[in-house]
Amino acid sequence: MTDNEIIARQVRQIVELNDELVKLKDGIRKAIMHMVCVGGPLNDNKLKFTPEQQKVFQTILDELE
Repeated sequence: MTDNEIIARQVRQIVELNDELVKLKDGIRKAIMHMVCVGGPLNDNKLKFTPEQQKVFQTILDELE
């Protein structure tokens, strides 16, 4: 394998990883918005989540942030 082939492979990998990172960050942002939206489980508890369920949501939120 030549140096140019190695560099091309690395560039392709970097581009693919950057694309994946953008998608993952967008998914995390959307998940956080679902968890803290008005009427969501961690805001006014409109959906009547139990305290145990709210703790789970808060743990997930903490990990995402």
